[in-house]
Order: sequence, then C-alpha cells, then structure tokens
Amino acid sequence: MEQLLNKISEQYGYPADLVARAAAARAQVEGTSREVVAARWAGEEAPAAGETTPVAAAPVAAVAAPESSSGLDVEVLEPLDESEPVTEEPEHGVQDSGPTSVGGLARWLAVAAIIIPIVALTYAFIAPDGPACGASGQLDVDPATGLAVGCDGSAYGAGAVDFFALGEEVYVAKCAACHSADGSGGVGPAFVGGAIIDTFPGDMCVDQKEWITLGSNGWLGQNGDTYGANANAVLSFSGVPMPGFASLTSEELSAVAIFERVSFGNESIDDAKAVCISGE
Repeated sequence: MEQLLNKISEQYGYPADLVARAAAARAQVEGTSREVVAARWAGEEAPAAGETTPVAAAPVAAVAAPESSSGLDVEVLEPLDESEPVTEEPEHGVQDSGPTSVGGLARWLAVAAIIIPIVALTYAFIAPDGPACGASGQLDVDPATGLAVGCDGSAYGAGAVDFFALGEEVYVAKCAACHSADGSGGVGPAFVGGAIIDTFPGDMCVDQKEWITLGSNGWLGQNGDTYGANANAVLSFSGVPMPGFASLTSEELSAVAIFERVSFGNESIDDAKAVCISGE
C-alpha cells in the first residue's frame, strides 16, 4: 500500500499522506478498500480480495482532501476513466440554444435577388430619363455647372416659400376681420362653399390678386363697377368698400390668394399655386 501511495504521490505531486486520506475517502464512497482505489489511481491491477483491507463505511460529508501542510487547499484529482464521456458545463448564465437557422434569411435574400433586378428594369423602361423635374421634389441639374437647380433654372433653395403658411398669416392679419377667420363672411362676402372659386375661377387668380391690391375704390377707378367672373357689383354686398392692400409684396399676394382658394374653395394646393404663381 505504501508503495502505491508513493507512486501516486510522485505521479501527481501530492504528499503521500494526503493521497492516503483521499483514497480512504473515495473507498468509503465506493464501498471498497483503499488498496483498490490506490491501485486504480496508480494504474496497477487491484490486489486480490485477501490482500485488501476493507474500509468501514461511514458518512462522508465531502471527498475533498484536507488542507495541505503548506496551508493551501489541495484537491486530489481522480484519474480520468476514459470509458466515461466528457462533457463541458456551459458558462454560468449561458444556455446552449443549438445551431442558429439561417434558412429564412437565405430564402429572403434569394427572393430579393430576383425581385430587385425586375423592379429596376421595369423602372428603366417606364422612366428611362428618371422622374420628371418637379415630381416628388425632384430638382434639375445645370448642365454648365453640374449643380442642382430648380426646374426653372433658379438656384437651389431660391423661392422656397411655404405659400400656404404665409398666406394664412396674411389672411389672419389683413382679411379675417371682414371675412371672418373661417371664411364665412361678415362685413365682406363669404368665401366658403366654393364662393371664392365662383368669383375667381382658375384662370382669374390674377384678377383676384389685383382686387386684393386695389380694393373697391381702386378697382372702380381702373376696371369699372363690377369684378369677378359673375360681374359682381363692386359695392353690392354691404355698401362698405373693401380697402386695398398695395403694401403686400407679390409673394404675399400670391400666398393669400392660394390660402383662400385652398382653405375655402377646396382647390388643391398644386392647382392653386399653378394659377396664382405663374400669373405673377
């Protein structure tokens, strides 16, 4: 037994007394003798039954070896039984979810590889030169400078005015007192229900802006006693003359006309801008 312990001690580098105690603990767990355990650890044949010293079974709290003489905790490792499979424990908090399937992604990429070229070719046949200038906010390119410009050749950003918002500001400040904020009328005639478009149809936005600029008295002096498509009398509504707003800029005049036509006449913003800005 002593030779076995010394052999194990030399092989694994543990003190012989520590190996002896570890063999005793293992023998208690297995219900065999220290000699059998020591022989197995030393890689030798186990002694015959008569040569072994049985170890009385006793409760074993743990099989870890006691502290070594150096004061360090020493764990005696039992030689690995190659017949037993070795499994690695996953790290704490990490679960093995198995291989990740990429079949769905691969199918998606395959479909995209087919559809994208088809869409590109279709678009090339429908619009070989790209979208028309002005469509969906498209700009033009100056062939001389290569810079982005407006569709009319103006510099990029020039004239970028929110006509509807500007028109609302002008209307609230100059017009709402007589025509009401909602266009339902008051001292001045109503604009709602299509009245503003009936008076100034699409081809008469220029007249609408002139009427706003001149007012009743100015219109009488330059254009006569009627105005609009229906030849309304200049002073027929309430007898109160409409003041002129000659101080408004051309941009403000177009903006307030657009606001009235869109808000009260249900005209589209694009149509209103087309007839009110182009006629400047």
